[in-house]
Amino acid sequence: MKRLTKSQIVQIKRFSKNGLSLRKIRNKLNLPLSTIQYHVSKGSNRTRIKQIQLPSSDFVKGELVGAFAGDGSYYYDTNGRRRGHRITYYLSYKDDKPYTKYLSTKLKNLGLSVNSYIQKLDGNPSCIHLWINSIEYFRFIRNYLCWEKPKTYSVRLKKDIFPPKNFLFGFARGLMDTDGYVESHGIGCSSTSKELIYDLKYIFEIIGINPTIKKLKKKGNRRIQHRVRVKKSDLVKYHEEIGFSNPRKEKALLERMEKLRNLT
Repeated sequence: MKRLTKSQIVQIKRFSKNGLSLRKIRNKLNLPLSTIQYHVSKGSNRTRIKQIQLPSSDFVKGELVGAFAGDGSYYYDTNGRRRGHRITYYLSYKDDKPYTKYLSTKLKNLGLSVNSYIQKLDGNPSCIHLWINSIEYFRFIRNYLCWEKPKTYSVRLKKDIFPPKNFLFGFARGLMDTDGYVESHGIGCSSTSKELIYDLKYIFEIIGINPTIKKLKKKGNRRIQHRVRVKKSDLVKYHEEIGFSNPRKEKALLERMEKLRNLT
């Protein structure tokens, strides 16, 4: 095996920590793939990186990425035995326990070890942290999304990728399952990431929905929220093409559609 300089080893470790695949690191440094794999494994004290089984469905891939865009976070954990690339989904304990189970099953189907933690507020359960440690899953997410710190303000779909429509529809569902809502005027989604909301608007337009966009100004120094809203007249089209996997929101949408049918 070719002996590397300290600078090259540092570069390999940095690229790996940032989620680049072995082949991308090889292309950047012009080194043999076996050399890259050796130093990545050596740096993580593992003999190999556990591979995950990505879903064959583009729609499901989109769901997982969309849910992360809405309520997910990533950081490199350096503490204890669980150190590694940690991806966490944050879900409401009160409202989203059924959806938590659904999302957990999807992640387990990839061969991932899924962990959960219940955060308490004033002694009462408030938020479910659903998390996994996996550099491969992080790389999967990074294939489609980009962001700067903090993620909340800047997360968006990469503009140099062209995923199939089914992925985009799944992405819209995952994002709506986490950050979306059903109301009397229709359905909507709000985010401090302007580009993410415009990504969602673009997907809605693909299926013939013409949504509205609005800035929601906040008092004080809080960030401006950007909202996309689907009107009542387009709820059936939304339900047929995208819908919800979140049982609470799916039920609310069906009830809203039933009320509208009774009024006509």
